[in-house]
Amino acid sequence: MTTIATDGKTVSCDGLGLSEELEVLSDDENKITVLTTSEGLEFLCGFAGKISNVDKLIKWIESTSRNEDNVPDTEDEFICMCMMSKPFTYHSSDFKYIEYPYAIGNGSHLAMGAMFNGAKSDDAIRIASKIDPYTGGYIRTYDLKTLEMISREKVE
Repeated sequence: MTTIATDGKTVSCDGLGLSEELEVLSDDENKITVLTTSEGLEFLCGFAGKISNVDKLIKWIESTSRNEDNVPDTEDEFICMCMMSKPFTYHSSDFKYIEYPYAIGNGSHLAMGAMFNGAKSDDAIRIASKIDPYTGGYIRTYDLKTLEMISREKVE
């Protein structure tokens, strides 16, 4: 399970990787990646849910025929958040534009509450990890302008 949050300047994710039986597989999973569209636009995208759905969505994002009407169907629970000039989420075949701040995943409601009260994205993940048992491990934070990771720290 996952929590990914963006405040409009940065995007952060937890690193907890769990099996389908909810056993901890890793505390240092990277759930955010840089993608490039067919037009050469680079942006950050965060993924939550079954990893088997990630390839389908990446192919759609990188395709020349990408639009809101031809998003791929994914099996099971899956959501991604893409931080582009018009940020959007994709949730099990549902595409929608979003506004910042925004969060996805198991601890999203906790992260959103933190950001609406002034927390930055990394602090929102840290707060969610104190309450949500499926958020934890290392927190990675990326700058939305440079697309570079600016911090990686273990949640205590």
